Amino acid sequence: MSDSVVDMDRNETLSAFGKNYCLKHIRLVRDFCFRAAEALAKKDLNASNFLLDRAYRIVKGISPFCRYANPKDRQFFIQIRERLAKFFYPSKPDFSNISAVKNWIEEIIIETIDIEKNLLGISFAQLSQKVLVENNWQTFDYLKRRGNE
Repeated sequence: MSDSVVDMDRNETLSAFGKNYCLKHIRLVRDFCFRAAEALAKKDLNASNFLLDRAYRIVKGISPFCRYANPKDRQFFIQIRERLAKFFYPSKPDFSNISAVKNWIEEIIIETIDIEKNLLGISFAQLSQKVLVENNWQTFDYLKRRGNE
C-alpha cells in the first residue's frame, strides 16, 4: 500500500461521509497535538502525555467498520489510521528528552496537515487560506511558520 493519500484517487472513491469522517478525526488529532505542545512548553509533561494519549485514542477510533462507510472508504480509513498510528506504536519517545518529544509532535502535525491537504485536493497555500477562513489560528500560524522556512 502506498504512503500517499492521493494514490487512493479520493475524488472518485471517497464518499462525502468518508471525507468528513477523516477530516474530523485528523483535525482532532492535530488539535490534541497542538495542546500537548503547549503543555510541553510549560514543562507540564503529565498533561502533554495525557493529551498525546487522547490523540492516539482518536487515531485508533478511525474505524474501517463504521456503519455508514462504503468499502472504498474503509480502505481509506485503514490507510489514514496506519499513517498516524506509526507515530504512537510501538512506542512514544522518552519524555525526559523534551526536544525529541517536540520534534515528534511536530512530525504528527505535519502528517495531519499533509493528509488534510491531500483529502481536500488543495495546495499548501489554499489550505492556509482555508484554515484562516475557518478561524483555525493554531494551524494557520503553524502553516505560516512552515511556509517561511
